[in-house]
Amino acid sequence: MPTALEESRRHALDLTNEKIQAVKDFFTNIFRLDTTHRTQA
Repeated sequence: MPTALEESRRHALDLTNEKIQAVKDFFTNIFRLDTTHRTQA
């Protein structure tokens, strides 16, 4: 059975990965909008 420390560490890693993914999605969306505006201009 995993210890409380291992559990909290895994939970922190999951949160960090979610944050990283959210940031990536955020920048990807901005980049897409940016390129869309450029091609239309």
